Amino acid sequence: MNGMKLSGAYTFLRMDIHRDVDSLDVSSMDPEGASPRHQLWARSAFDFGKHFQQDVTWRYVDSLTGLSVPSYYSVDARFGWLPNPRLNLSLTGQNLTNNEHIEFRPDFIATTPTVVKRTFQVTARWMF
Repeated sequence: MNGMKLSGAYTFLRMDIHRDVDSLDVSSMDPEGASPRHQLWARSAFDFGKHFQQDVTWRYVDSLTGLSVPSYYSVDARFGWLPNPRLNLSLTGQNLTNNEHIEFRPDFIATTPTVVKRTFQVTARWMF
């Protein structure tokens, strides 16, 4: 099966959240700034004959202004080889454009931010 598939998505988020003056809520002082306003995602999947596959995903995530997390973009890629109908071998790289990026930083307790690092993975899948 030869072919290319393209897909993508865009999201826009706008919230209008206000804390009551007498609220005892200890969570974020800026709940709107704890979520990205814009996110964009695009994916390309290509089959080279019956035995080879390539997938590339690009995404952009807007900054989290209330948590001091900058915007970022990342690229993930996978190359797959199917030597027979039961065996699938693949090499995957994630976050290829950055050595690492921060995705989240807690705002009401002092803990370490969530950091995503560049990773590589080799997979062998036998189907029976």
